[in-house]
Amino acid sequence: MTEHFVFPRLPMAAARARIGQLEGKTLDELGAMASASSAEAIYPATGGTRFPTARLENLRIELLTCARELGFPSRVGSDPVRFDFIAAPVLLKGLSMRPGEACRTDVWSFVTLQLLPDIAVWRFPGVSERRLLGGVRNTFQRLWWRAYLLHDPQDTDPWRLLRLPEDALVGLFERPAISSNPQVTRAIAKCVKVIVDTVPTSSRENAWRLAYKRIRQRMPLVNLEALEPEELDRQLRAICRSVMNQVPEQDPVATVAKSEV
Repeated sequence: MTEHFVFPRLPMAAARARIGQLEGKTLDELGAMASASSAEAIYPATGGTRFPTARLENLRIELLTCARELGFPSRVGSDPVRFDFIAAPVLLKGLSMRPGEACRTDVWSFVTLQLLPDIAVWRFPGVSERRLLGGVRNTFQRLWWRAYLLHDPQDTDPWRLLRLPEDALVGLFERPAISSNPQVTRAIAKCVKVIVDTVPTSSRENAWRLAYKRIRQRMPLVNLEALEPEELDRQLRAICRSVMNQVPEQDPVATVAKSEV
């Protein structure tokens, strides 16, 4: 049985004070401030094994390696957006975290503000609360949940759904109704992947937004979580087809693709 780890939490008052400390610092200075522990951190009183500090330190080393391969600390010629795709599996594997713990914003405030402040500010320049405090737009929280919900061990490329465009991923994960169940979330992401791969670039965003809208409209009528995988895929593919049928027929790639969905 997997051990139940609990993680350090940074209370809101301490997190806001930490943000004040980070203001105006260079990436090198932020790196010097990074630490796998903090006197301000707290743990739940309900018990559980504390996640080892050494493993947090190893996670920092791994993520720094990923970032440096993409140009960190410079932003000139770097590729911080690709960092998301590479870092998400590292976070999932490096943090033996249960979903209940991963829902806690104070855990992610600690990870971001205490352990990885330099990488967070490199990824999203400036000291932005929505990227540093825990929440759906936190630099690392969003990546952990993407990896957790989209990883498909049965796929020959288990992480391929993480390559969806950023706007498509944001649209999916900022709608809890369609992104709280791993099986349903993966099935929806596969539907969107078909749209991304086949619909003309100028129409893609409107197409996946419409797909999300139609899926949400379907949910009060059908419990998607209760469907067998084959039936879930069938219903989502039908929605995908209906959206793609609105793509202009003069686009030869899209026309061929619609007949294959």
